[in-house]
Amino acid sequence: YGYIKNTAQSNPTVSHAATSLRHDHDRLYLQFAALVECSEQIVYRECSDDMTVKQLAEKLDEFCQALAKHEHDEMELMMRMCNEDIGVGD
Repeated sequence: YGYIKNTAQSNPTVSHAATSLRHDHDRLYLQFAALVECSEQIVYRECSDDMTVKQLAEKLDEFCQALAKHEHDEMELMMRMCNEDIGVGD
């Protein structure tokens, strides 16, 4: 929603981490799109025997873990930015 982008511009110390997380969006999207395409091929029997449902499930699990880590890292960065911008109570 732009939180990281806007704060990263005003707080250069988090710019590198924010840039890295933004690049994750492209990678995660492409990974998910490939999983969707593969699942459609399995459903419509258009794929070779190279990919089984079990292998697809394993790849989906890997994607879910990567997405959860990404979301966690984004939340950690936002909390860090809030603490630095607003400060924490003593």
